[in-house]
Amino acid sequence: MATWNGSRFLPEQLGSILPQLSSGDELVAVDDRSSDSTMRILQQTAAEASHTRIRIYGNDENMGAIRTFERALTLAERDLIFLSDQDDVWYPARVSKIKSIFTLNPQVTLVLNDAQIIDGTGALMPYSWASLKPFHTGAIANLVKNTFLGCTMAFRQSSLEYCLPFPPGTPMHDQWIGMLHSLFGGVVFLPEPLMQYRRHEGNATDLDRASVMQMLRWRVSLSRNLLARYRHYSRTARARS
Repeated sequence: MATWNGSRFLPEQLGSILPQLSSGDELVAVDDRSSDSTMRILQQTAAEASHTRIRIYGNDENMGAIRTFERALTLAERDLIFLSDQDDVWYPARVSKIKSIFTLNPQVTLVLNDAQIIDGTGALMPYSWASLKPFHTGAIANLVKNTFLGCTMAFRQSSLEYCLPFPPGTPMHDQWIGMLHSLFGGVVFLPEPLMQYRRHEGNATDLDRASVMQMLRWRVSLSRNLLARYRHYSRTARARS
């Protein structure tokens, strides 16, 4: 979890996640120099947690969402990683349903689920994320129109070998992670909404507002970085075999 001035919605999100975690799980939260009570909420939650290991870190300087998530991923120690925003709500069975996919399918490296969209007040919108952006797999297809949404993603920790570090010019971490899993792993999409995805005026990113030229620059940069990472990881895999 990456946090930044998230005190408004963070308690509800933590309350939806922690009951689903077992004693062997952990919550890794990296705060990007919040100026509100976000760190206090995290620390208080950690002090009150009875069975879950909560590890809290703070950036020395403001790094932005991409680098904060990158740092959180380098600190993760468990076999499966669920990405989490600070302002969503997970439905009670989300973790168990996604874990079962990984258990039953060893070749699967990344699982995504649909999400019901809510607004800043928690009111349900009459559509889900997938109804707005129908999911399609494949690196090329998602280079043209990205359908990977980070807060709906879970993946194997071993895949960080080819996902990290995030190269300069990456527009968002979820698109980069998703496309690399399309190249090197196995991707499964669950059409069932397993969480509420909150859209409000304080969301950290909104790529839909980017200019056409900016989006073109991102795609050129992503293409170069994907090709470079593909070549590097392919050479590494051949050397091991």
